[in-house]
Order: sequence, then structure tokens, then C-alpha cells
Amino acid sequence: MADRHLEQLISLRNLNIEKIDALNGTVYDGAYSNFGVLNCIPDLQAALGRIAGLIVPGSPVVLSVLNRVCLWEIGGFLIRGKIARAFRRMRAGKVNAQIGRASLPVWYYSPAEFGRMLSPWFRIQKVYGLSILSPTLNSKQFASSHPAAAGRLQRLDHTIRGVFPFHSLGDHFVLVAERKRT
Repeated sequence: MADRHLEQLISLRNLNIEKIDALNGTVYDGAYSNFGVLNCIPDLQAALGRIAGLIVPGSPVVLSVLNRVCLWEIGGFLIRGKIARAFRRMRAGKVNAQIGRASLPVWYYSPAEFGRMLSPWFRIQKVYGLSILSPTLNSKQFASSHPAAAGRLQRLDHTIRGVFPFHSLGDHFVLVAERKRT
């Protein structure tokens, strides 16, 4: 950005989602949510409505969401004989996810479920999966022990990530949408 001298045109806000109401009266030309923060909101539909109220119609949002179905995770847990953990994301409602030694309430969504929640305010343009057949961020040991295999799987993921049904089978899915014009 600095080489193009656009700093004055771009304003970024890093904000805890619980404090989004502090932005009332402000409008933005887009929004980005990183890896899974939206999965930690109990009333996601209401939060999406508040976000929509801050976005200029016609503007993009890019949302990265933890997926309900993760092939890599299912396979990894099944190989280790951890059947319940393999399918934990498929439970309806809140799931207590272990993050290190802590437990965090998480709600998992499929791209279709998430798209329905967004549909009152946003038009979906693209959905693609991340870490479908390749190691997830939690699989650092596999990736470091088998770098050639991990690299091949990442390249394969890049090829299939937007193709049905693979776009719905990764650790995360990325949803690119446009704020509807009213």
C-alpha cells in the first residue's frame, strides 16, 4: 500500500465484535472478518444485521467462518480412534471447543446455513473452502513432518476449493458477498 501512496484513503478498525454498536453512525466501504470470530457469537443473526447497517450498499464483505464439516479433521480424528471428536462440529447449537487448555463456546455453520443468515442484507458472490484435503492450522506437526505431501495437498486444495461439494468441506470457508442495494 505504501508504494502506491494510498494510506490516506484507507482506514482500518480492529474491533471486538461485542463493541460493534460503538460504530453506529459510521459507514464503511467493506468489512473483513478473520478466521472464526463470527463462530463465537451466540446471536449471529443480530450481529450480521448490525454489521450490515455499517456497510455502504454495493460494498464487499469477506468473511472467514469455521465450517461444520472438515474432511481433514474428521479423517485425522478417525485415524486416531477419536470418533466423538471426529464429528463434534456436526452437532447442532453450541459446541465447547478446546483451545489449548481453555474451552470456548463455538457455533459451526455450513456455507448454506451462513448464507441464509446473510441473505436479508448481502448477496453472495463466491464461496470457497480452506484446508479441505490439506493440513489445518492445528496440524503443524503433520505439515512439518511431511512438507512435500502438505504442499501437494495445498495445491490440490487451491484447485478444488471453489468446486461443489469441496467448497463446503474445509476447516473454514470464505464467503465473499456484496451489501444489497435497497
